[in-house]
Amino acid sequence: MAPRRALGPLLVLSGMVVAATPTLVRLVGAADGELALFVGGSCLFVPAALLTAVTPMVTKLLLVDLGTTGTVMGRLSGIGTAGGIAGTVLTGFVLISVVPVSVIP
Repeated sequence: MAPRRALGPLLVLSGMVVAATPTLVRLVGAADGELALFVGGSCLFVPAALLTAVTPMVTKLLLVDLGTTGTVMGRLSGIGTAGGIAGTVLTGFVLISVVPVSVIP
């Protein structure tokens, strides 16, 4: 499938998997053994694998010739870094103080 056609469904699927993660963890949280380990590992690795596939697709869409490879990759890396810093700051200083956080037993 072409990256332009696959990018939207990939982002939607990634969002759905990430949204389902807290529910799955709460449902299996009381279980012991292999089931809890499998669900916990799946809740970590499946969203990570799906979201990791986005950057190569965006790179392929933006890369028109090999002469602009450094510029395209540098720009995408910078945007990713800025987004990571903004997300960390927003989560650490704004969201945790505004949104109620469930208690972990």
